[in-house]
Amino acid sequence: MKIFIYFGLLISGSTLVYSQDSTLLKKRLFSVVASDFDNGKTKGWLANINDTAIQISYLPARFARTAAKPGNIIALNYNLLTAVRIKRSNAGLRGLGTGFICGFALGGIIGFASGDDKAGIVRFSAGENALAGGLLAGILSAGIGAIIGALPGRKFIIGGKKENFDQLRFNVMGRAYRNN
Repeated sequence: MKIFIYFGLLISGSTLVYSQDSTLLKKRLFSVVASDFDNGKTKGWLANINDTAIQISYLPARFARTAAKPGNIIALNYNLLTAVRIKRSNAGLRGLGTGFICGFALGGIIGFASGDDKAGIVRFSAGENALAGGLLAGILSAGIGAIIGALPGRKFIIGGKKENFDQLRFNVMGRAYRNN
C-alpha cells in the first residue's frame, strides 16, 4: 500500500515540476554605457531593448518588457551606436559574499580536520581551529571574490550594424529571462 501512495505522490509531484509554464523575467538591474558616433556617451540603467533600439533610464530601473515612464528614458537607435557596455549591478558585492561563504566553509573544514593542538603555549581545540581557519580563508576569499565579481561586464561593438545589435539583444534576453 505504501508503494502505491509513494507512486501517486511521485506522479502528482512530477506533473507540477514538468508542467508547461511561461518564461519568467528575472529581476535584475543592468548598468549601461552606450557610445555613439559623435563620441558621446550615455550612462544609465537598461530599461528595455527591442529590434531597433535600446532604452536607457537615468534612474535605476529594472529591465522590463515594457518601458517605464517616458520622461526618464532615452531611446538610442542601433544605427547611432558604436559600442555598448553592459554590466550587472552590484556584481562586486555578490562576488564578495560568494567568496566569503566558500572560503569560510573550506577554511572551517581544513581547520576542523587539523584537530586539537597538542603542544604550544596557546592550544586550540578543533572547533576553534575551524573558526579561525574559516574566518581567515573567508576574508581572503571575500577579497578575491570582490575583485573577480567587479570585473565582469561585456562590451559589444555595434558599429551601426544590425547583426551586432542583435547579438547584444540576444545576450541581454538570455540574461534577463529564466529558462524553466
